[in-house]
Amino acid sequence: MMKKLAFALAAALISTAAFAVANNPLQSANNLSDVASAATARTNLGLGSPNTLISATAPTISSGFGTGASVPNNNGTAAFTINVGTGGSASSGVIGLPAAAHGWNCYATDITTNSTSVFVTKQTASTTTSATIGNFSDVAVATAWTASDILAVSCFAY
Repeated sequence: MMKKLAFALAAALISTAAFAVANNPLQSANNLSDVASAATARTNLGLGSPNTLISATAPTISSGFGTGASVPNNNGTAAFTINVGTGGSASSGVIGLPAAAHGWNCYATDITTNSTSVFVTKQTASTTTSATIGNFSDVAVATAWTASDILAVSCFAY
């Protein structure tokens, strides 16, 4: 039995090794530098349609938040911060994002304040070009962020 198992394992390793040598996708010649079309490259890589997942475009403040709200730091839509501004009455805001096929899925965390009134920040709405996020208390009531709180946000298109 052990000889059969060892033979089967050896055969599998040999066939895998032969396949890897013949079709090595990690060869330096397979860098797609010869592909002139992005659509062809996506097809060759099996990536399908040109739908956005993340974008290098910086998000913007569309509405809501407080006076002077801003996006002080960003790595496109993958990771950015929002300063909620001042005024002390804003409990939600709309983030402007690049066009997505269907909408945006965003995750946000207040990295400045954690209290019973600034308990959870989460997405509440989405369009193809925006996402709305809001602040909620420990009993799930919409409440204002503390002035100039910083939110860490990541948004992914769907």
